[in-house]
Amino acid sequence: MKTKRLCEHCHTQLPEEPRINQRFCSEKCQRRAYGISHKKEISTREKNYRQVHKARIRAWYKANKQHMTTANKEQLATYQKRWREANKEKMAAYMKVWGKANKEAIAAIEKTYRQAHPEAGTAARRRRRARKAGVPHEKYDRIKDVFEPANWTCQICGCKVSTGGNPYRDDVANADHVTPLSKGGFDILSNIQCVCRRCNAVKGAKIQESA
Repeated sequence: MKTKRLCEHCHTQLPEEPRINQRFCSEKCQRRAYGISHKKEISTREKNYRQVHKARIRAWYKANKQHMTTANKEQLATYQKRWREANKEKMAAYMKVWGKANKEAIAAIEKTYRQAHPEAGTAARRRRRARKAGVPHEKYDRIKDVFEPANWTCQICGCKVSTGGNPYRDDVANADHVTPLSKGGFDILSNIQCVCRRCNAVKGAKIQESA
């Protein structure tokens, strides 16, 4: 009785009459097995290649950037996510070193983003304040959920408010907590009202009395 021979990589049964010295069921398994057994050697070879052909690789990626992001967007995102999850410590150490070496570049990027997305910065500050006060927080848009429903009118003095221009004008629209966070108020839409900057400054951290 002949002994069944198995693929050394996937352990599936080889054909009844395998080729002489056949160890794998397919070239795919053979390549994978080689990659596993020569991992360090391959990694070193690829690293050396990238260093020698850095300009060539960068030029290729630049020329094929649009194709890569459109044709393989989902596949690339899945791979990147899996890599980040498997290399959290390595990624954190790299970002720490990179952050120290690129402080000016990071500051410029963050400044540009804040200027292009002012609401994102405001939302982040709201979340931080609510977390610090230990009160619930919900996501809302100041313009769509607070200012527009109030018809851009201060809910205290009744004047018309607006955004943009000089942020220190008295009629600049503010999203105010009816019950301040410091008094136990929640950072939720039902506790937010549209007010002008002047009324917000006068009210301060006081609880607004119902009319």
